[in-house]
Amino acid sequence: MDLHGNISPLLAEQCDLITCHRMAQHFWKVRHDFEFVAPTTSFEESMQLALDSPVSPCMVSEMGDNPTAGGAGDVTWTLRKILARPE
Repeated sequence: MDLHGNISPLLAEQCDLITCHRMAQHFWKVRHDFEFVAPTTSFEESMQLALDSPVSPCMVSEMGDNPTAGGAGDVTWTLRKILARPE
């Protein structure tokens, strides 16, 4: 740290790494406290539910690739399956 209270970039990076490590440890420790509350089902059943729904439009979400939950948002498996359907 210099006379003005500024820390070196290396020290700042080390502090960031320590903070990230502590956060990761905490989230890992409480991982079983989280509960998935949205309804889940298979791809086939979810498509059938959407097609049978009297409500339109209907949204089917592939939650495993959710970018807001840490997924990359680049999995095209669901899209390929939908496009392969005859409807």
